[in-house]
Amino acid sequence: MDPLSALSVAASAVQFIDFATNLLSGTMEIYRSAEGAQSATRDLKSIIRHFKELNDSLLLSSSDPEGGKDLQQLCLDCSKVAEQLLSALNKISVEGKATLWKSFIVALKSVWSHDEIEVLERRLDMFRRQISMQIIVSLRYTSL
Repeated sequence: MDPLSALSVAASAVQFIDFATNLLSGTMEIYRSAEGAQSATRDLKSIIRHFKELNDSLLLSSSDPEGGKDLQQLCLDCSKVAEQLLSALNKISVEGKATLWKSFIVALKSVWSHDEIEVLERRLDMFRRQISMQIIVSLRYTSL
């Protein structure tokens, strides 16, 4: 076997072992948790729920005619992305009593949906930054 093929086989083996290790550790973490989810998932759900509550209260209070429409649209779009993210996170949590099989399936879904969740997190962060900028600009003009 030539060296490049051997390196390719070794890299594939290491990648498979890494995948299997993450999958098994995720399965055990989900199985042992009271909420049926990994700690990162639970934390992210909590943060997103709180962020969504703040966003919704900001949406209700934004009545400035100058920048209010833009801020309201940003808040609405942000709320949609937050709902999508919460929905994706709910899919990687065990419903009811966690069995080893259910925990394994959820851990596998978690690995598969990792990229989708990261994309939604980045979109939500972009909305957060844009909303903050809109509020800062609005405050600047109201104080002048």
